[in-house]
Amino acid sequence: MFSYLIRFLSRVAEYSSENKMTASNLGICIGCSILYPKDQLSNTSMSNSYASASIILELMIIHHKQLFSNSNQSSEKSFKSQPDIIPTEFHPVKKDFFLKN
Repeated sequence: MFSYLIRFLSRVAEYSSENKMTASNLGICIGCSILYPKDQLSNTSMSNSYASASIILELMIIHHKQLFSNSNQSSEKSFKSQPDIIPTEFHPVKKDFFLKN
């Protein structure tokens, strides 16, 4: 399941020119949620944990092929058979879209 998530995040990062979610941005946004340590002793260690988690997740997204190359082939097969849930086309929203009652 974790390898699926990391591969999905790498696909999101592939479209960073359109969605602005680079591997670094993804690491910052969700790294601490996924890799959060259970025990926090101080605010200093907590901020270090956030920084470490974001860097670790960023590196995992960038190097997902090397990290999960020996993953279970059936999970790889099911990943490839999933529909493409990342939009490849973006449509602009009209200015008054949010102003309608």
